[in-house]
Amino acid sequence: MIFDSRMFAAINDMLLDMLAAVARRDYEQRRERQRQGISKAQKREGIRGDRPIRSDTMPSIGCSIAVVHGVRYRKLWPVVEGQLVVL
Repeated sequence: MIFDSRMFAAINDMLLDMLAAVARRDYEQRRERQRQGISKAQKREGIRGDRPIRSDTMPSIGCSIAVVHGVRYRKLWPVVEGQLVVL
């Protein structure tokens, strides 16, 4: 049996179809697991969105945290002898 271009094209198409099916199944499985994790987190009491800001874990040099459109931005400010120095 001699492999010609039609045979190679058929094998390549079959392999691409198989890889596409595996990738789609993996995508759907990840989406389902994300939904499960989100619903599980929402059922826990007191948990909403991101982790709460804890002042005991902030660096000792001081910082200000602003929330803009749900994203935290942290700006570090130098502290000189206990006083905040704004540059």
